[in-house]
Amino acid sequence: MDSEPISDTTSEDSSLGLIFQEVKDAIRIQLDKFDKLDAKVGLILAAAGVSLAVVLSNGFLPPEGKRLTTVLQIPGVTAIALSAVCAVHALWPRAYYLAPNPRHLRTDYLSKEIDETRLALVDTWIELYERNDAVIDRKVLWTRISALLLVGGLALVALTFIYNSVGGLP
Repeated sequence: MDSEPISDTTSEDSSLGLIFQEVKDAIRIQLDKFDKLDAKVGLILAAAGVSLAVVLSNGFLPPEGKRLTTVLQIPGVTAIALSAVCAVHALWPRAYYLAPNPRHLRTDYLSKEIDETRLALVDTWIELYERNDAVIDRKVLWTRISALLLVGGLALVALTFIYNSVGGLP
């Protein structure tokens, strides 16, 4: 049985052309999401670094006889330090899957029909999108952990300073 060619008049109006454009846009949005997430992690890392510098430069050890200060400050500083470690882990370069190799496209698809090439690109981009989604999900997880540790650590350190400024409990 002879199979008919897909179409000699491939255009952006075909369903394949529409899918091609939508998948291409989804990849672009995913890359933007990746960049924005990196910016957020960078802010968390900067905040953790500045917080550690401020806390440690103001004297890490509590005044004599203030046990509650130690109980609050040591876990607070530890949480801030762990926040920085988690932020670095979130920022650490990972394999991010990009478009197919241009040389591969040229050698394998130059002589093919345009619809066949577009379909191969769409299939490849969908696979890359799904792989990248897993990378982004891990990055989001480590970003959230880092942010929670930072907020918790800052809260404990703030309670320490408040406790010290009011002179401790009666």
